[in-house]
Amino acid sequence: MNEFEYQRTVIGYHGCNEAVVSDVLLHGRKLRPSANDYDWLGSGIYFWEHGPHRAWDWARRRDKSGALRCNKPAVLGAILHLGTCFDLLDTANT
Repeated sequence: MNEFEYQRTVIGYHGCNEAVVSDVLLHGRKLRPSANDYDWLGSGIYFWEHGPHRAWDWARRRDKSGALRCNKPAVLGAILHLGTCFDLLDTANT
C-alpha cells in the first residue's frame, strides 16, 4: 500500500451559501475549488472534519468586507474517502 493511500472515510462539512447547497443536492452540480490568497493549503474545496458548527461559523463570518459574505449561510455535509492524503495527525507522517 502506498504510504499516503488511506482506507479511511470521514464526515466533512463545507460552509457555503444556501444556493450552493441547493445546486449540489437538487441539481447535481459540483463544488468549485477556491483559489484565494487566504486559502490555507492552496486551491481546493475545503471541508471541516467532524465540524458542522465550525463550517457554519465560517459561512456566517466569511468576510467582514461583505464582498464574499454568504447571504444565507448553510452547511453541506459529505462522506469523504481519503484516498491520497498527508495526515499530520497520523504518527506515520510525523
